[in-house]
Amino acid sequence: MKDDMKNNDEFAQMQRDHIKLNKTRRKQLGKHMTALHSYLSDKLPGFLGTERQGSHALRTIIRPTADDAKADADILVMMEWDCDNCRIYVPKLAKILKDSEQYKGKIEVKNRCVTVKYSEPSKCEVDLVPCVERDGKFYICPRNGDDFIETDGTGYREWFNEKNNITSGNLKRVVRLLKYSRDHDDQFDCPSIALTTLAGLTIKETDGKTEAVSTQADTLVTVLTRMSERLEKMPYPPSIQNPALPSETFSPRWSETKYEHFKTTIRRMARDAQAALNETGKDESLARWQKVCGDKFAVNKGNGGGGSGGVAKQAGSAAPAVGTVSRRGNEARRFG
Repeated sequence: MKDDMKNNDEFAQMQRDHIKLNKTRRKQLGKHMTALHSYLSDKLPGFLGTERQGSHALRTIIRPTADDAKADADILVMMEWDCDNCRIYVPKLAKILKDSEQYKGKIEVKNRCVTVKYSEPSKCEVDLVPCVERDGKFYICPRNGDDFIETDGTGYREWFNEKNNITSGNLKRVVRLLKYSRDHDDQFDCPSIALTTLAGLTIKETDGKTEAVSTQADTLVTVLTRMSERLEKMPYPPSIQNPALPSETFSPRWSETKYEHFKTTIRRMARDAQAALNETGKDESLARWQKVCGDKFAVNKGNGGGGSGGVAKQAGSAAPAVGTVSRRGNEARRFG
C-alpha cells in the first residue's frame, strides 16, 4: 500500500494536537532541568553530573489527562561514592536544595528521590534521584533502605534509542499513542516502563528500512501484533525483564483479571489496526483507525464530518471499544 493511504498526515496531526507535550511545557521542563544541573554542579559536594531518565529522556512523554496536571521528569544525580551507608545521599541532596533561596519551599523528600515542585505557570515537577557508581555498576540510594539498589544508569535509554532508530523514530510515536489510549481512553492498565519495554522488545534489527516500520501506521500494527503474540505466551503473573539489566524485572501489580483484560485489549487493538491498514478506502480506513486511536483521530477529515468535524463511519462499524476494567477508577491520574 502506498504511504499516502496510510494516513501519515492524520497520525502526525494526532501526535501534534492531542498526544505530545506542548512546546511550552517542554521548554519549561528543559529550563528547570538546566537550572538544577547548574545549581547542583556549583553547590553539591561530590556532584558528578546529571542524566535525564524516564519518558522525558526517551521522548515518549505525553500531555496529562487533566488541564491542571503537572508535567513531570526524572533526573539521575550522579554523586561520588561517599560511604557505604545508602541512607545519606537523599538527605544530603535535600539539604542543599532546602538551603537555597531558589528552591526552598518547593522540596518534597521521598525514599529514593527529592522532588522539586514548581508553581504556576510552570506546572512541572522534577524528581532528582541520587545515583552512585562502584566497580562499574550504578546504584540508587534509598534513605529508608538497608542497601543500595542496582540500576542500569543510562543503559535502558540507550537500548530504547537503538530500537527507536531502527524505526526512524516511529517507535517513540507508537509508545506515546499507546500511553494516550491508556490514559485518555482508559482502555487498559499497564505502567509506562512495562508498556515501553514490551513495545521496544517487538522491534528487530532486521526491521530497519522495511515496510514493517516504514510509517506510524505500519509500526503500530507491527508493535501491537508482536506484543499480542508475546503476551499470549507469558504466564500469570507476568515478569518483564529490563533489557539493560537482566537482574531487574518490571512486574506490574496486575490481578489475574486485569492481566487477562490487558492481553485481550492488545489482541483487539492489533486486529483492528491490521484491518485499518488493509482498508483501501480513505474514509473507511480513518473510521477503522478511530477504533484504535480514539475519536480525536482524523478530526475534520473525510467526507462525513460536514461542519461538525469527524470522519464518515463505516457501515456496521462499532463505536470505539473501551475496556471494561477501569484502569484506576476515579483516582487522579499522572502521566509519563
